Amino acid sequence: MARESDISARRTSDHSDRAHLETVELVKQQMAAVLSERKRVEEAIRESEARVRAREELLKIFVKSVPAGVAMLDREMRYLQVSDRFCADYGVDGSQILGRSHYEVFPDLPDRWKEGHRRALAGETVRADEDRWDRKDGSLWVQWEIRPWKTAEGVQGGILIFVVDISRHKQMEAALRDTGRKLVESQEQERTRIGRELHDDISQRLAMLTVEVDDLDENFPASKSERKERLARIRQRLVDISSGVEALSQQLYSPHLELIGIAAAMRGFCRDFAAGRKVEIDFAADQITRTPSPDVSLCLLRVLQEALHNAAKHSRVRRFHVRLACSENGLDLQVSDQGAGFDFESAMKAGGLGLSSMRERVRLIHGTIAIDSKPLRGTTIRVRAPLAGIANEDGGLLSSPSAAL
Repeated sequence: MARESDISARRTSDHSDRAHLETVELVKQQMAAVLSERKRVEEAIRESEARVRAREELLKIFVKSVPAGVAMLDREMRYLQVSDRFCADYGVDGSQILGRSHYEVFPDLPDRWKEGHRRALAGETVRADEDRWDRKDGSLWVQWEIRPWKTAEGVQGGILIFVVDISRHKQMEAALRDTGRKLVESQEQERTRIGRELHDDISQRLAMLTVEVDDLDENFPASKSERKERLARIRQRLVDISSGVEALSQQLYSPHLELIGIAAAMRGFCRDFAAGRKVEIDFAADQITRTPSPDVSLCLLRVLQEALHNAAKHSRVRRFHVRLACSENGLDLQVSDQGAGFDFESAMKAGGLGLSSMRERVRLIHGTIAIDSKPLRGTTIRVRAPLAGIANEDGGLLSSPSAAL
C-alpha cells in the first residue's frame, strides 16, 4: 500500500509540474503578445509623430519659401516660421523671431487684429481687403487673411497669417484721384479763360463793330470813297474777329492736324502764337517719315501749346525755341527758353495745373516727359512719344539736369 501511495504521489506531482509548466508557457506567450502589441503601438505612435513632424516641416518649408508675406504661429502666438517676403516687408530677421511672441515683435498691432487672431485660434478664417496700420514710423495699408492650421490628426496647431503690403497701390489710387481732381480744375480754368477771352475780346470787338454799323446806318456817307473806306474798316474788323475766333477754336480743336500733319500744325500754331503774343519762336522740325497716331499728334500739340503759354506768362523773355525730331520709334518734342526758370520741386508741391496736365497727357499715350528748370537758368521740356502710343508703359514725369528720355 505504501508503494502504491508513493506512485500515486509521484503521478500527482508530475501532473502538477506539467500544469505549472503549461501555465508558465501560457503566461510567456501572453507576455510576448503584449510586448509585441506594445511594440507595434509604439512604432505606430512614432510613425504618426514622424508624419506630424513631416507635415509641419513641409508646412514650414512652404511658409519659408512662398513669395508672399506669410507667418506661421502656434496656439500661444509664437512664431514657428516666417517667409522671406514677410521679413523684407516688415523689417524683421526671421532667424531672430522664431519662438518669440507675435505681440512682442509687433507691440503696436491694432486691437481689431488681436481680435482676429482670437477668432482664428477658435477655428474661424478672418480677412480684410484693405486695412490701415498706423505705426511710429508711418502708416501702412495692408490686405490680410488669418486662418487656422491643423496637424495630421486634425488638431489645430495655431494660425497662418497672410499679409500683403498694398501701400503703393493706395498711393497710386490717391495720385489718380488727385490727378483727376487737377484735370477737372484745369478744365474749369480753361473754360474760365475761354469765357474771359470771349467776353473781354470777341464780345467787346463785336459790340464796337455794332456801334460802328449803327453809326454807318444813321450817318450814311454821301461820298462813294468815304463809303468804301468805312465798309473796308468794318470788313477788316470782321476779318480780325473771325481770326480771333479761329485761333480760340484751334486751341480747343485742331481740324487741320490730320490733314496737314503734326509738323505743319505746330509750325502754324507757333506762327500765330508769336504774332498774337508779340514774341519770337524758332521752330525746326525733321521730316516726319511715319505718320503718328492721332492721339500722339494731338498730345504733342497740346503739350506745345501749354508749354508756350507757360513760357510766355512766366519766363520774362520774348524768344523761345521749339524742336520736333523724328526717330525710328517715336517723336521727340523740345520746348526751351533762357528765361527766369523755376524750382521744379516747389512747383510740383504747389500742384501746378500746367505740369499735371502735360504729365497726364503724356502718360495716356505711354510716353515720357522730362522737365529741366532752375531759377534764372531757363526751362527745357522734353517729350518722347511713341508713333503709335505703344511704348513705355511707365510713362511718367522725370526731372533732373540730365534726365534721360
